[in-house]
Amino acid sequence: MNQGTTTANVHRSKWILLLLATVLIFLAAPSASFASGGIYWNNLSWDGSGMNVGDCLANQGGCAGLVAGAPGAQPFWQLSGGAADPNFYLTSSVPLTFTFELAKADNTSSDTFGWYDPSNPTTLHVLFLGTATPGTTQTLPAGSYGFYLTDSTVPDTWYTQSLLNLSGEQSDQHFVVFDPVSSYWIGMEDMPFGDSDKDYQDMLIKVTPSGSGLSLTGTQGGEWQPWSTVPEPGTISLLVIGLVGVAFKRRKSVR
Repeated sequence: MNQGTTTANVHRSKWILLLLATVLIFLAAPSASFASGGIYWNNLSWDGSGMNVGDCLANQGGCAGLVAGAPGAQPFWQLSGGAADPNFYLTSSVPLTFTFELAKADNTSSDTFGWYDPSNPTTLHVLFLGTATPGTTQTLPAGSYGFYLTDSTVPDTWYTQSLLNLSGEQSDQHFVVFDPVSSYWIGMEDMPFGDSDKDYQDMLIKVTPSGSGLSLTGTQGGEWQPWSTVPEPGTISLLVIGLVGVAFKRRKSVR
């Protein structure tokens, strides 16, 4: 092997190492967990990497171990333009079982989740405190239900019909609903948006009807929007390294 060939090989090896280092640095940087863009609940959680509500439902990142099992990337409710629907409630012709799945907020001990009659929103009924044990259930009869979340530390209360929120927060939707066909999953954000990570997993509730007959009513329209996960960083790293190896081998054979 002559000096020129040796020098070329050294330079080539340096470029490959530089490429791999760049890829690994990129993968180590915080990034969204999902392929779809413009999702109002898909934000980096202050609780840690891979900890927003989508990570929890997809059983990936730092959020795993839901009591009822992770349903995966199921459609969520939003306005047709991509924003959160600021006003919605659920209607069911059959009894509903509510399961407390998890609470990840710093203010967990101050949080209260409950329901109200959309026709009488001044009367609030408690379902769960933020300190409830995962797996705890409550049952409600058939009917129409709006939901609220109170954080007594702030203090503030937010409603699925956000026009009921305090002045200045009436367009802020603190709830997201996912529809895995057999049950709904409700994720919540328990801080004012001006001081919030908007990860929507400060409390996560599963709503299961005893039969068919559960539906969501959006007072401003809306639609079920699909989303999808992307490969874990480790998987991407292996793919990139494999592609670099193939390219290196091909270049060597051509030479």
